[in-house]
Amino acid sequence: MNFKRCKVVILPTNNEAKLNKNGDLVKYNNLILGGLSGGKKDELRIVNNTLNTTHWKSQHLYILSDEEIQVGDWYYRDGESFVSKCDPVDDEDLKYIQTHSVFKKIIASTDPKLDLPKPSKAFIQKYVELGDIDEVMVEHIEETLKMVDPPSGWKYGFPKLYPLGHVTDVIKWMVEQGYPQAEVDLYGDQFRYRCSDYIIKSPKVSKNNTITIRSVEGNDQTLINHILKSACGYGMAETEKGKNEFIKCMNSIPSKYFEDFIYTLSRVAEKSGSDGFLK
Repeated sequence: MNFKRCKVVILPTNNEAKLNKNGDLVKYNNLILGGLSGGKKDELRIVNNTLNTTHWKSQHLYILSDEEIQVGDWYYRDGESFVSKCDPVDDEDLKYIQTHSVFKKIIASTDPKLDLPKPSKAFIQKYVELGDIDEVMVEHIEETLKMVDPPSGWKYGFPKLYPLGHVTDVIKWMVEQGYPQAEVDLYGDQFRYRCSDYIIKSPKVSKNNTITIRSVEGNDQTLINHILKSACGYGMAETEKGKNEFIKCMNSIPSKYFEDFIYTLSRVAEKSGSDGFLK
């Protein structure tokens, strides 16, 4: 399993209280004097048949990733109270969004308008219980795509990516993507196009359109245990004192560098012949 660290934000919506339905996430309206509708300041609840939502504000959760934002993706800008769809006016506008870290791609949300995978009901319930989850680990899968570039493709928005296994007729697909049939006919049997493999990681989505989420702390501890097992395998922490020092070292790594460290150490473990980390 491949898990990636992602951010979580919660934002209010413009939904009227009467439009809330069972399963929706709501926060108590702090502008209302305490005690009404049984709410407390900043309290989160999941709507059910017994909750009077008159003084509760509808909320949505958004799972954010540092993946590159493309045209048509939804994104969130740090500090804003709303989300946006990537619809740049030109290439420079798109490049600005892609190269500034304040913009984060939204990969899942409870907001149905975004038409994205959703966090599971179990995660939403846990979020309501804890209230301060700002980072999670989201399971991802690797998918191999091909970058396709036909003759003079730059005139028509190529090269473009298409998913292997989902497209059987590449030329037909290119025409559907805007490449002129006349260009294909011009070359006849001599029509050729360039293609190359391109590997991307994307959230693993279940049949009910939800993603798999783990806590950051639990995932980090699991990785530490795997690394410790691997380290013992080739003499890095054979003694009890060595193990304690190793764990101390692991826990001292800043969270923003942890994934890079894990990746590097995994390669070391792999090359050393120890399989403890990789299992």
